Amino acid sequence: MILPVLMKVQSTSPRINIYLFGSILKETLIADIDILVVYNSVSDLVVPREALNRISLSLPLDVVYMTKEEEKQFDFIESQDAILINDLWFDDSRNRPENMSINVDLFSEQ
Repeated sequence: MILPVLMKVQSTSPRINIYLFGSILKETLIADIDILVVYNSVSDLVVPREALNRISLSLPLDVVYMTKEEEKQFDFIESQDAILINDLWFDDSRNRPENMSINVDLFSEQ
């Protein structure tokens, strides 16, 4: 499932927020998984970026990185109807698209 994988990425750096947007939230068939990572400092991205790069070897991720200031300037979250992964994870009443259950375990120890 993609949400547990992204939650694990988020847990590597508590100062980032990960959002999903695009077709994964709206359609049954998806071309890629659109992800927004909002961060305070570039140093907050070291581990999460590495993890997302590794995941992108197996899944078609399209990752956008923005500082909090950039996100506010472009109003990206609202304009793209992006949803914080924590909200998707904990809101059982939300009707989640079937494609959000992509089964992948990319965090197994190698």
